[in-house]
Amino acid sequence: MPSAKDICELCRLFSDSARHASMLANTKKANDINNDGIPEIERTRVRGSGPISDVYYSDIYGNEINPDSDHESHMPYSFTPFRFNGITYMYKIEDEYEGANESIIYLNPKNEVKTVCEFNVKREEIPVPSQSKYIEQSEFIKSSDRESLMIKISDKTNITVEKIGRKTTQPGNEGYIDIDNDGTKERLIKLNYFDWPHGDPVEFTYYDILDSSGTDLLKSEKNKLFFKIQEVNLQEDNSPHYASGNISFFECKGKIYRDLNNKNKHVVKLLENGKIHEVCTFERKKVYTLANPCK
Repeated sequence: MPSAKDICELCRLFSDSARHASMLANTKKANDINNDGIPEIERTRVRGSGPISDVYYSDIYGNEINPDSDHESHMPYSFTPFRFNGITYMYKIEDEYEGANESIIYLNPKNEVKTVCEFNVKREEIPVPSQSKYIEQSEFIKSSDRESLMIKISDKTNITVEKIGRKTTQPGNEGYIDIDNDGTKERLIKLNYFDWPHGDPVEFTYYDILDSSGTDLLKSEKNKLFFKIQEVNLQEDNSPHYASGNISFFECKGKIYRDLNNKNKHVVKLLENGKIHEVCTFERKKVYTLANPCK
């Protein structure tokens, strides 16, 4: 069992964002998961019917060493083993999305789990201009409440599923936005995609341009550019392929910008004069606060 002094020192070190990665890099000889002096075997298995795999550990007889006390709930936990002062710990993240809880756990030779410390994790984002000419826009984005700048698309649409003609895609609301900043507002339709391609749900929202009647999709080069700025591709079966995230549009000093925010990146782009310009990316930083600080 780790000492109270070691636990306090460990939690203090992990509270420092700059030390976090280097602490988790210390995985050498971290295969004795339950601290019984006998290394466990790292194994991989497929989860569900999809291509997603989990890493787990077993003893030499194949018995699973399970650090997840909530295993039956099938929460998407991830565990990273590491060593500190001769003891193996595991860093636990409940899931990979915003608002995930993170903690350090210890597994004793009886396979009993003890939570050593828990962290309240706050994610901060800082816009970084992609070119010097976008410094002013980046500063504006940093200082403004972008939620209040977001353009709402809320009008009822008349287009039918048949006219859209895309696999598992349903029409949402519509509205007018000057997406290419040429002085003329396009009539946009919000489209909702949902499918179970590999046993796991895939759901996202994207946009397309309606023709002047509002009952059919516009077919022009402008659509291709609009898809490109959204990072959406149509497959051979006419279904959309998209690295899921949140797409929105906001206005900044008279221009319309596209905001793409997902688990891998957050990027703002501008469509103008028939070209796509990257305005800024966001540096993401985690700030850790101990939920149970040492006395």
